[in-house]
Parts: sequence; structure tokens; C-alpha cells
Amino acid sequence: PAKVSLIIQIELRDIQHVEMKMLNNVGQLVWNRSKENYRAGTETVDVSALASGVYIVQVTVNGNMKSLRFVKE
Repeated sequence: PAKVSLIIQIELRDIQHVEMKMLNNVGQLVWNRSKENYRAGTETVDVSALASGVYIVQVTVNGNMKSLRFVKE
């Protein structure tokens, strides 16, 4: 099967602590990453092994969380 990736791009004004999580449709954690002293960049997540379904990606910077929903087919 082809490799399927999700790319998360983060742009910050100064160096921050960043936490990234991916949850499945029942709220179970399927991937996470935490980085200190993160300025900006991209994270590429291989999602080819995940089952088809709806997932939530949560990115938290200094206590402020943003969520993104995506569907893996």
C-alpha cells in the first residue's frame, strides 16, 4: 500500500513548548509528540497504518489548544 502522511505546519513568533496529539473517533491517543524550544517547522506523520475513520489532531502551544479534524479513507 502507498504511504499516506499528514503534514502539520506550525509557525511561531518566538521559541515555545509545543505538544501535538492525534486521537481517534473514540478519544484514544494514537500519536503524540512534545517539543521544547520549538520555533517553527513541520511535522510529518505517517498515517498509513491507521484504520479508516475520523481523527482529531490537537496542537497545544503554551496552554492554547487548536484542534483539526481529518478523515482517513
